[in-house]
Amino acid sequence: KRIYLNMIVMLHQKMDVMYVINYMKITKQQISRAKSIDFLELIESLDIPYKQESGHIKMLCVWHEENTPSLAIYEDHCHCFACGQHSDIIGFVMQVFKLSFQDAVIFLNKANE
Repeated sequence: KRIYLNMIVMLHQKMDVMYVINYMKITKQQISRAKSIDFLELIESLDIPYKQESGHIKMLCVWHEENTPSLAIYEDHCHCFACGQHSDIIGFVMQVFKLSFQDAVIFLNKANE
């Protein structure tokens, strides 16, 4: 079964470059595959500063400005102990790269290839 998104064409602005993203559906399998990516491995592969701690990674929160790392990244989710924001890997990618849900799922699926 497919999840039909109401989006046909979306203008997306990223780094002052306008481009058109044109796709209509994302499958439940694509969403499951995106969520199955190891959060810790994703952070290690990106150029984002972090500190390795016992069983998790600590980094600056992507939802608010701060000087001391308070965002804990686990295998399947993240949680900020300062602002209380909690997210899965898709929500994290959406926030970091300013992507829509669809773009984040596509990004994660391509990263998992």
